[in-house]
Amino acid sequence: MTADPFFYIIAPFFIVLSILVIVLFLVVFYMLKNLDKSGGYGMLVEQWPANQEPAGTVFSHQNIGLGKVWYKNCVKIVISREGLYISLGFPFRLFSLIHSESGKSALIPWGYFRYRQKISAFWTHVYEYEVQSEKPVILTVSKQIAHSFPEYLKPPT
Repeated sequence: MTADPFFYIIAPFFIVLSILVIVLFLVVFYMLKNLDKSGGYGMLVEQWPANQEPAGTVFSHQNIGLGKVWYKNCVKIVISREGLYISLGFPFRLFSLIHSESGKSALIPWGYFRYRQKISAFWTHVYEYEVQSEKPVILTVSKQIAHSFPEYLKPPT
């Protein structure tokens, strides 16, 4: 019994397609795994890990910038007496199974913040702060969040 000539055409197509899907998955996986390292989130979590969410003013689904990486609508921020709590949400929580830093949160004490400047990003005004650590990280937050910071860190009006 001989195979249908159509089989010889379609089988290589599905083999190549399967290989491309696997390669694409590995490339996306690698990029997402290293995303939190490039902006500084991994370093913040390593230096100031948060065991639990503190009490304070909660801002859910926020946009923040860490270095040159922007986290859009996936960040939970809590302005507390102890400091600034930052927790990444979906889809980064999924990657905590693969990369431990992705699923963790940071609680950065207020003493490590220094106001830098007001800039425009994505057609709105945002505020840059430098988080002083071994390797300084630039944190960019919205006006609403910046005006909730302690008095000595609020941007000039």
